[in-house]
Parts: sequence; C-alpha cells; structure tokens
Amino acid sequence: MIKTVIASEVLNDFSQGVKKEWITANGLGGYASSTLINCNSRRYHGLLVVPDGINKERSVILSKLEETIKVGNRYYYLSTNQYSENYTHPRGYTHLRKFVQDPFPRFLYTIEDVVVEKEIFMPHLSNTTVIRYRIFGPEPNIEFTIHPLTAFRNFHQIQRENSRFDASSVRFEDSVLSLKPYPDFPRLRIQAKGMSFKSYNNWYRNFQYAVEKERGLDYIEDLFNPGYLTITFNNSLFIDIIATCEEEIPKNIDDIYNKELDRLENLIIQAGLDKNDPEGATLVLSADLQLIRIPSSEKESSSPTPGSTIVAGYHWFGDWGRDTFIALPGITLATGRFEEALNILKTFAGHCHKGLLPNRFEDLGKGASYNTVDASLWYINAVSEYLFATGDYDSIRDSIYPTCKEIVENYAKGTLYGIGMDYDGLIRAGEEGYQLTWMDAKVGNWVVTPRMGKPVEINALWYNALMILSELTKKFGDQEKEKEYKRMAELTKKSFNEKFWYQKGEYLYDVLETREPDRSIRPNQIYAVSLPHRMLSPEKEEKVVSLVWKKLYTPYGLRSLAPDDPRYKGHYLGNLKERDGAYHQGITWGHLQGAFIEAFLNTHSPTPDNLKKAQILMDTWMSNMFNHGINTLSEILDGDEPYQGRGCISQAWAIAEALRLKKKIKQLCEEIENHK
Repeated sequence: MIKTVIASEVLNDFSQGVKKEWITANGLGGYASSTLINCNSRRYHGLLVVPDGINKERSVILSKLEETIKVGNRYYYLSTNQYSENYTHPRGYTHLRKFVQDPFPRFLYTIEDVVVEKEIFMPHLSNTTVIRYRIFGPEPNIEFTIHPLTAFRNFHQIQRENSRFDASSVRFEDSVLSLKPYPDFPRLRIQAKGMSFKSYNNWYRNFQYAVEKERGLDYIEDLFNPGYLTITFNNSLFIDIIATCEEEIPKNIDDIYNKELDRLENLIIQAGLDKNDPEGATLVLSADLQLIRIPSSEKESSSPTPGSTIVAGYHWFGDWGRDTFIALPGITLATGRFEEALNILKTFAGHCHKGLLPNRFEDLGKGASYNTVDASLWYINAVSEYLFATGDYDSIRDSIYPTCKEIVENYAKGTLYGIGMDYDGLIRAGEEGYQLTWMDAKVGNWVVTPRMGKPVEINALWYNALMILSELTKKFGDQEKEKEYKRMAELTKKSFNEKFWYQKGEYLYDVLETREPDRSIRPNQIYAVSLPHRMLSPEKEEKVVSLVWKKLYTPYGLRSLAPDDPRYKGHYLGNLKERDGAYHQGITWGHLQGAFIEAFLNTHSPTPDNLKKAQILMDTWMSNMFNHGINTLSEILDGDEPYQGRGCISQAWAIAEALRLKKKIKQLCEEIENHK
C-alpha cells in the first residue's frame, strides 16, 4: 500500500486542503467522506452515510463531529466549517500537521504541547463508523468535548431547520446517545464510553458547501445537535466513538479494526501484484471500495448467495450496467475475486430483456432502465474476460451463455430504442429523446450528444461480441451458430473498413448518420484498436492511436472532444446545464486511459523499450491518485491544464482500467524475462 502523507503546507492552506477529499466505505454502499481538513464541501459528505438497499438512495445520518479541547484555561477547536466564501469558523485546520492514509484516513493535530490523532474506519458489512481518538500531552487536566451534528436526509437533498424533526427522540443511556427524528430513517446510536452527556437540542445553521454552490445547486444547510459529550482526563486518552445504524453496537473494536486490516492485506495478496508495487496495492483497496454486497432480496438473482455489484462512483452513483461490465475485469478479475465476478454476471443475466441489459437500476426500487446500446456488448466482453482468467466454462454454460446468445440474436433482428443490425452488418441505434451510448448527458429534453445512427465504438464492440460468441459456440459444440456468427462478423468487418475510415483525416468517423458521417475527433474510435477482436489493418490502427495521442491525450485520460473543435469545452463548471453541456464535449475521462494504453500495446511490439514507455504512461496516470480523491481515481477532469479533478472522486471504471493495464504490463514484462 501507498502510505499517503500530506503535510501541513497543504493542510494549513484552506484553499488547498478543501479541494482534496478522503473516503472510506463499508462494502454495503455506505461510506464516510469529507475533505482533508474535514470541512464538508458537498451535500454528499458525512461521517455516516448509509444505504437502504442498493435500489434505494443513501442517507446522510451523521454529518460530522465538532471537537473541542480545553488545555489549561484555553479552548481549541479541531473542526472547520465554511459559512460564506470568505468566512470559516472554527479554523481547526490550522492545527493540522499531517494527513495519513495507511489504509484508513488519519489526522494528526498539535495544540500547544498536546498531540491529537484521529482515525476513521468503517467495519466491513456494517453501517457503522468508528472515530478513534488518541490524545496525549504533559497537561494534568485536559477536557475533550464532542458535538455530534446530524442530518437524517437523502444525500441528494439539503436539511433545513424544521418542525417535523422530532428532538424528543434523543436518549442517553449507558454511554449511548441515540435519536430517530423521522420514522423513515434508521435510529442513530453513538457510543462514547466514559463521556458524560449534556442535552442541548439546538440547530447549527447556514453551513455552506462550496462545491454545491459551484455546481449551481442548493448549498446552505442546517444540522441538528442533540447535545454534547465531554470527558476530562490526565495526560492521555484513548477513546473510540462508535456511530452506527445497526440494531446492536459493535463490540471489541480493536478486534474489528485488526480484522479489517487483515482483510485488506489478504485482498492485496489475493490480487497477486508485485510486493514492491505500492500503487497496485492501493488500487486494489480502491477497487474494494467499489465492490459491494447486496441481499439477494434486493434484486432477483439466479445466485443463491447475496448478490455482488459494483458502485459506479462515489459519492452519488449506484450500479450501472455499462460501468459494471467495463469495470468488472479490473475490479474483480485483476484482483482475483472470481466468485464476485461470476455472481455479478449471473445477477445481470437474470435481468436481460429483449437482448438488453439494464443501463441502471432505478432509485427507490422502481425497477431497471434499459436505455443503453453498449451495456449488453460490454457484458459479452466481460464474460470473455472471465473465461480467459478462470477457464470456468461450466459456470457459464447454463445461464450466462444463453444470455449472450439472446443479446446477439436480438441485436441482429432488432430490439428496443431502434437498436438493430442493418443490411451491412453494422449496428444502428437511436430514437429521439434517448441517449444510448456512454456519452449520455441529458438536460430535460436536450440530449447533448445524441449520436443516433451507427456509433463507431458500438460496432467495434459488436464485432468483438460476434467473435466471442463464435468461439463459445465452437466450445459448446453448436456448429451452426458458430458458422452464422462468423458470417455476421465477416460482413461487419468488411462494412466497418469500407464505411468508418475517413481517408482524408486518416481516422475513424465517430458516427455514421443518415445524412453524412460525423467527423468529430472523439475517443470512441480507440476501442477499435483496444478490444480483443479488431477489424482494422495495422497501418490504420497506428494512425488511429497517433491521432488520438495528438488530439485527445492528457496525462490522466482522454478528452471527449478535440480542443480545436468549436464545440470544445475545457472546464467542467457552472450549473447543471452548463456542466452537462461540457460533460462529453472536451472533458477528460480517466477510464479511457486504459483503452489508450491497451491500444498502444497492440500497435507496438512488446519489447522492453515499448513496455517501459507503457509503464511511464501508467506512472503518469497514477499521479492523479492524489489530485482529487486521495488514493483513488476521479471520474473526470478538466480538458485543459492543470486537469483539475471533477465529478465523482472515486470512479469504478477508472480504477478498474488502471488495475487491468497494470496487471497486463506486469505479465508482458514477465513473459519477456522468461524468454531471456
């Protein structure tokens, strides 16, 4: 693991410390997260954010703890809040000396000659956050006080003082503070052994969340404080504050803490990465944040065990089909988590509808949305990757293989949303008002990048899927289907080369439309060079990689549109319409770096020099692990320097692609070494 250390030069500068964020999660979709200086800058920040099943949105239960230390006759604050653009109070960040993540977020403060260490972790598969304080110094009498600030709200919303909040639900018994102010939310219990409690029942008003203000959303919140917990001690204090929504408060916190350390260490060992590769180990732990377990009752599944799924991104995404299948090879296969991979494949197979797999599962248990053309094709690719990693054809034969055939046969004859194979063997897709590819931004009725017609990456994926199915039918002895899929693949390849190649520009059209081809220089063409089964000649592949490198490459991902396009937007800022208007019009996407490096490897012989170049590309990419979310990879970044991280601070498919490519480069290096 990388022992990430951020020093006081960053932490004591509010403008820097508030832009970097930490997160830890519990394997159920719940998490704890804030900025490095623990000044919440988003509505999504909180110390205890819990799910109500993956089909239901998360809730911010405990927003934060306000900590005060009295040394002698003076009071000092550890916390920091923003109340306006130019006013913060208190200014606890000025006492921060170090932030460490190893593997849990840890904060080191000094106040006069008193040292305070604060560490935060979530026990696996428990809606619980533990905040561990270790305080020591020469003073004979030190007073430590905590004011819990609670929200009890949907994490997309903002809480304001209101009469419906039932303050009478506050209880303090046997060192446990509890409250349940609304009937639809779980009870919060905060255990603070040895601390006394003074009831307060007050609202802290007008917290400002700078990121929400920047996003053009509601950004002022009120938080409820039920009272304060306090303790006086001599010289040193070790205390664990346990905040939970579970029916029972976890016991033996030291054992739980050590068990979680062992679990994470075993995940790193299971992944089989180089022991001297701390970046790889850190990516494995970042992948673990995204892989969650759900009860089988939450989604009907062919799996008899609780289901697994992949959270597309923190803080606000759930499980999306497209993201899940792009991420599955890296999140599960590159880390040796084959059982979870199979579980996911089986779960989604149970939701195939007319050849389509869900784009996403709706919030609040409203079912699945199927408005995606590529999720099903990425699913087939994920199945192939699973078989390559495991050789487990027996598990695929009964439910997953029939689903793959159902996908191909429905695409061939035509299915929902105008998705279907044309006479030339190419896939067309699109209906007015729907966004079907991964470039799916939509504001009201405005589809920003509709891409109706025949998108380039969809047809690269289609050919890849046909070749995979021809291999599977051969393996399972279905000769007629094998011949049929091969014929279809040959037609697709012929038409793709004839129609997608833009001779004048020496690259691939982005979409073949009914009027004229779309010559926009976008990263979608890179998949024609990165997928396992490809259609272009080596010369054309090299030209695509060269063009993408010249026009779209950034150190942390590929731009979604070339900067010399008049529609290009280099910054992801403004209100929802402005941000969504920029989302796929120049903004850098981290996960595309995986396809780019794969394409580089496919167009360069695996010599030590070329592998070294690929590793340099990886190393540059990995420096983004400290740019936005600490020890993880962002969803998106600005297209212009300095490539500020935006969107989700931890995105599954970016993490997954980094793991997948890191492992591939390692294997290629080992093959060269073995042939010496």
